[in-house]
Amino acid sequence: MVYYQILKQRRKDLNLSIHDVSTQARLAPQYIAAVEENDMDVFVGDFDFVRRFVKAYAEAIGVNWEFIKDDVDLNISQYVYKKTQAQPQSIVLQNGPELYDIEDTPTFREPARQEVVAPAPTKKKSTKKKKKKKKSSGKSKAAMNKANVEIQKNAKKVARWTKKSRRNFLIAVFVGVVALLLGLNMVLNKISSEQSAADDRARQAELKAKEEETAKLANQKKETNKQNAKEEAEKNKKESEVESESILTCTDQQNNIYTITNLIETDQRLTIEVTLPQDSTIAVYQDDTPINDTETKYEKEYYESFTIDHTCLIQLEITNFQENEIIINGQTITFDTSLWYEGEPAILYFEVKTNDGANYQEDAIDGEEVEEEEEEEV
Repeated sequence: MVYYQILKQRRKDLNLSIHDVSTQARLAPQYIAAVEENDMDVFVGDFDFVRRFVKAYAEAIGVNWEFIKDDVDLNISQYVYKKTQAQPQSIVLQNGPELYDIEDTPTFREPARQEVVAPAPTKKKSTKKKKKKKKSSGKSKAAMNKANVEIQKNAKKVARWTKKSRRNFLIAVFVGVVALLLGLNMVLNKISSEQSAADDRARQAELKAKEEETAKLANQKKETNKQNAKEEAEKNKKESEVESESILTCTDQQNNIYTITNLIETDQRLTIEVTLPQDSTIAVYQDDTPINDTETKYEKEYYESFTIDHTCLIQLEITNFQENEIIINGQTITFDTSLWYEGEPAILYFEVKTNDGANYQEDAIDGEEVEEEEEEEV
């Protein structure tokens, strides 16, 4: 199979059109078709370009030029030889490598012309032959000039087409690079935003976990403190227990006033326990002096144990009274709601007296009663 058949078959195997190969090899489509059909007449005697065209075509579709170049040179030589035998002066080889990018010089060499020696003619015949030779030489020169003009036109067309193709190729490469950079920038921005969002979520989750851990530790500490206080109170209560116990009596049920005796002489500790159906603040005052945090809300249960070494008045206030269970020194007492209005604090009074029954002189309630009696007497 000759080289132009190889090229044509290769192009068909690649499912490429002549126009596709023309764009890839930067050659005019008519030259691609001429190479495939071995139509040397298209090149108008300019066979220096044939070898370059075939090489560019072969490289564009992946055919090994070294494998077919000898066949190409032989085919060109044979065609040139036939043309020189038929019309020796009509073939002109011109060099034009500056119009193309293919860096290869043709290895073609024009075969030596053979001179034919004609027999010596008579004078008349020689005169006629000279005239004929002059006429034929004039025609050959005109044909040669015309061929050169056509070759130059074709060369200019190829040069313009090649320059335009280069410009279009560079523009396409530039546009492709810009599009690639824009796409890469968009991808990087997206990755960066996703990473930032992931970092924010991780920080929020970490902060939330720390807050939960802090709240858990605070609750544990609070429960531990309550438990320690309760255990300490129970321990102190057990240590201070003697045979005698305090005596709790109700002296005014409607006003929720109670009297505690035998406390100072024996136990000296007053223990207050209140169950809380709902969260509530508890305030305990000894002679109008608070002995606990009156602003704290307690949950489920309130417990307080403290020492009393003198007669005094203990005031207990429950902010949200909901049938709370109240225990004083282990004895359960009730809160009379007859003079109490819902929504107001439940208040209980405990008068701490000595065993001889001495009254608490600074008792505000008793003081008010005494004042009222004096006013009546007056």
